[in-house]
Amino acid sequence: MMKNNLLLQELLETLFLKPGMVVLRNPEGTVELKGDDLTMKEHGDWISIYHSTAANSESRSHLHLRKNSYHYACVRETEGYTAQMTFWKSKEEMSETKPPFAVYFPAFYDWTDGKKEIAEHKKYFEKWLTEHGSEFYLK
Repeated sequence: MMKNNLLLQELLETLFLKPGMVVLRNPEGTVELKGDDLTMKEHGDWISIYHSTAANSESRSHLHLRKNSYHYACVRETEGYTAQMTFWKSKEEMSETKPPFAVYFPAFYDWTDGKKEIAEHKKYFEKWLTEHGSEFYLK
């Protein structure tokens, strides 16, 4: 199932109901925001992603993302790892490399406990996938 004409912020809202980790990459480095308290707000052409438990959106680690940066998103699943929603400038730019922006679903494994599976999180992901789909064109 593919959804068309969805706004980036609308897709992020569904992902932030139960977030895992947000990753923003460029050729020089990577930023990761982790926590089950991630939220977002819009301001002009930007979206701020931050910890909802912070006193304000600027007081702790956060990132700013241009609303029109990505026009295609799809779920990527890799055996033995947590699924992620990957974001691309266009479907044609999608590749097997790491995406420039990704939102991970809640961790499927507890890496501090010998990679013990977290069944509740896998169930949540499957339900989310059934309700929302795995491929999106963003306007």
